[in-house]
Amino acid sequence: MDARYIKNLPAISSAQQEQLKGKRVLIAGCGGLGGYLLEYMLRLGVGSVRIMDGDCFKDSNLNRQLLAKNDNLGMFKVLAASDRAKKINPSVNLEYSTSYIDRSNAFRSVFDCDAVLDGLDNIKARKILADACKKANVPYIYGSVSGWMAQAAVILPDSKGFNKLLKTPTADEGILSFTPAMCAAMESALCLRVLCGQAVESGKLYCMDLMNMDFESLSIG
Repeated sequence: MDARYIKNLPAISSAQQEQLKGKRVLIAGCGGLGGYLLEYMLRLGVGSVRIMDGDCFKDSNLNRQLLAKNDNLGMFKVLAASDRAKKINPSVNLEYSTSYIDRSNAFRSVFDCDAVLDGLDNIKARKILADACKKANVPYIYGSVSGWMAQAAVILPDSKGFNKLLKTPTADEGILSFTPAMCAAMESALCLRVLCGQAVESGKLYCMDLMNMDFESLSIG
């Protein structure tokens, strides 16, 4: 086993660590959530990671986006993500696209993945992504942040839970530096369970209020 993964054990087994090498995930969006999601997947040792985002960095990203730096403003986010991946874990097969998720590319972007991680910031794109995951029979790991609030859930293809997520937080209350990191950690933990074949409860929404340090879970079907 690669020595970089030794400290992943025994939280996961050596067999599960080996299993991760054969998995592929899509990270949709490489901003506040997506940057942390990529970091966690690289350090876990997921063998193949596909990232998609058509956006470039700007000044307002610097407060919270792991990949945003003063010297890469104006750069495509996925290019910065690719550079980061090479420095953190060059053994991971990284694919990137400077396209946004839309109805023309969603299915072909998810169909060969073992899980899809949501790093998006709008309901329209999430709906397109969730529909593609359902069609392709791929688990969709949802995440959303706003202000001090973070939410995450696993939506399996046979679940109807996504429609109940349409009133989830948006960025209207701003986003603090630590909120995307917390949300991405929840998403990544759920994704790891999916990739390792562990039981997950589809349609359970995990909510964290970091202002009041409250954590609750809600059934969304």
